[in-house]
Amino acid sequence: MLIYSAPIGYPMNQLSIVNLIFEKKIRNHIPVTRMAVSDFGDVMLAVPDAYQPRLYRLARISPLGTSAELGTFSVEKVQHADLSPDARVFVVDTIDDVYVFRDWEKKRFFPNSRSNYGNISLSASGEVFVVALADMIASSHSVALVNTGGAQVWVKSFPVNITSLRISTDALYVLVGFGDGSAVLLDAGRKIVWRREFDYPVSSVAVSPDGELSVVCTRDGLVYGIGKEGNCLWETDCESPVVNTAIDSIGANIVIASNSDDRSGMIRFLSRDGMQRVEHYTRSGINSIAISPNGRFLAVSSQDGTFAIMEVNQTSGSIRPTDKIKAFYEDAADSLAKDDLQSAADAFTRILELSPDEVDACRQLIETKNRLVQQCFDQVEELIEEDGVESAFERIKSAAAIDLSDIELLAKLAELRAKIVKKALDEFAEIERSGDLEKAAEKLRTVIGMEFTNLKAREQLRYINARLLDLYVSEAQKSICDDPDKAVELLEKALPLTERLDVQDLLAKALSAQAMAQGMSLYSENRYLESLVYFRKALLFDPNNTEAHRYTEYASNLRHDDAHFDRFRKLE
Repeated sequence: MLIYSAPIGYPMNQLSIVNLIFEKKIRNHIPVTRMAVSDFGDVMLAVPDAYQPRLYRLARISPLGTSAELGTFSVEKVQHADLSPDARVFVVDTIDDVYVFRDWEKKRFFPNSRSNYGNISLSASGEVFVVALADMIASSHSVALVNTGGAQVWVKSFPVNITSLRISTDALYVLVGFGDGSAVLLDAGRKIVWRREFDYPVSSVAVSPDGELSVVCTRDGLVYGIGKEGNCLWETDCESPVVNTAIDSIGANIVIASNSDDRSGMIRFLSRDGMQRVEHYTRSGINSIAISPNGRFLAVSSQDGTFAIMEVNQTSGSIRPTDKIKAFYEDAADSLAKDDLQSAADAFTRILELSPDEVDACRQLIETKNRLVQQCFDQVEELIEEDGVESAFERIKSAAAIDLSDIELLAKLAELRAKIVKKALDEFAEIERSGDLEKAAEKLRTVIGMEFTNLKAREQLRYINARLLDLYVSEAQKSICDDPDKAVELLEKALPLTERLDVQDLLAKALSAQAMAQGMSLYSENRYLESLVYFRKALLFDPNNTEAHRYTEYASNLRHDDAHFDRFRKLE
């Protein structure tokens, strides 16, 4: 469906048409993240499970509308998220916690920081991320650069609240926007590259990998292009508050999303010099946008739950890009010499995108794909024999993406998938006999990821989950007094498995006990004002906590600085 054609007179070889190629209402999906779109238009999207609370399913949706589940993860209500392009690493935050998933293994960061979290942004490699932190009374603000392997690299404090945050894909720069209308660009060592003041609070930012172009958007709709020296390259007015911005891998295409008072949205496509090329209205306000690295595809998440994929076409003009075609032929030849078939196929594909009449490139692409398919089949068979069920399934998904129109390929893939599923179920039976229920449940989820409608696996998962639930609740009840942290951890595992009110009530008591223990630690250090925050937090979770009532009164009477206490009370 043609959305918009740029006015006559636009330069050749520039963006001119946007086509809507997929649109569907996917309620409650996590707004699309900035690196979720591939160069071929596939988009990764996380959606809450319809039946299990706190469980999210991560899927890859193609421009044709087909989808494949990549896996599942479990956390509380997601506030922000960011995924690496291969989904091997992703990071999410809730109001109280930050979680990193590396190869689907969950790790909690800052467990005792007593902070609230805002924006979060991940590098393309998945090695590092940045997160905005604020203390519980919002009196101090900072940005932390963190290695996803577990180490905090640095923290930089700021005097005002952080409203937007973005790390460049290569992790060399961090762009931060603030509520007072200022913005700052940091290098990888947290040194300030530039700082600028704007007239209105910053609402969204983006930075090119080379740091040569930073895009700063404000709540009044003004958008600025800032150079590496902090100089203003250009300025444009969107006339409505900007909610999100995206930039491709070389900074050539910039996309700005804004929402108007009538709850509709507007998407504007800009060139690197700030010239507006295309604009597109949406029926509902926009939550987020993401552009593919090559600038060809755009994904949009709207406030009414609509998810859309758009193709950004460029006019080809009358000039044949022979230099680029020659370079891609050379890349393909080098890749074939190294037996890197996927890179060779990508090079031939890029040639055909630039010049559809390249018959030789088309012929070589067909031959390369056939070799690639056979290579995938051989590797899948080897992985199955070597007990690499998960690796075999990942490889088979790669094979499926090679050519969706090849009926023989799809039939062979179905046969191999059945072998993988059978082997995975055999592995589950062995794990269950060993008594490792958590690992058994994970294996069943792997089977369901391979074969979504496997009723036997789902029935077994229900049985295992019921046993796990009883185990978690029983252990939590034993440890709630002596080790509330352990009780909270167990009950957070239990909650996605049930909607039972008694489990929710027990978690509230555990959280109350946890807050009480934190408050008592501060109270014993004569830090009465700080301890009061946790005693009151304990009462929020459990109003009947008599000990929390008692120590709330003690801490209030023992405060040493009435002026500070009055300030704290106003902040509350």
